[in-house]
Amino acid sequence: MAKKIGISIKGADIPNYEVTEVPYVVKPLLMEREFLLLHGPEQCGKTTLSWNMAVAIANGLDFFGMETRKAKVLFLECDVSNIFTQIIRMKKMNLSGVDFHFFGGPIDIIKPTEDIKFTLNDLQREHEPEVVIISSLRKLQATMDITDPNLIVHVETRLRLIFPNASFVLIHHDVKQRLDMMGNEIGRQRESFAGSKA
Repeated sequence: MAKKIGISIKGADIPNYEVTEVPYVVKPLLMEREFLLLHGPEQCGKTTLSWNMAVAIANGLDFFGMETRKAKVLFLECDVSNIFTQIIRMKKMNLSGVDFHFFGGPIDIIKPTEDIKFTLNDLQREHEPEVVIISSLRKLQATMDITDPNLIVHVETRLRLIFPNASFVLIHHDVKQRLDMMGNEIGRQRESFAGSKA
């Protein structure tokens, strides 16, 4: 026999409805133990924005006018093969308080190798992060189609097994621009997470 699920509330009753405030890391952007996807076209500043967010959280500073709760931040970089180029960019900023780990290229969180499992578990043990920022979704997994609507659920499930008490910020880039021999854009597609092309 079917039963009703969920809860119904009359709009007029909401002001009198008793709820406890949800703990946050960045109010109201990122709640504790929640998952935030930072998605946009290439070269729009997602990485720099995430570095600024990491510094704000690690030091308990406002982030673009939003209050933060000071927390341990671990930034996992899977999208950069040339670590030194990234460090040159990073040296231009004050990133104090944030811990970084460079994988030197893509990893697969869905079907990790023993070395990846060891490394991730070691990072959890060493840093005990409350916030994990990862660049990027495309380089964090190789098992699933990037437009699969279940991808985020699988990635979050795997991350929670390793970092059980963390909030997550996951950076995702659109497909990189590809040019033919004449310089014309080819194969460009925007992505959504409902399984369809945006």
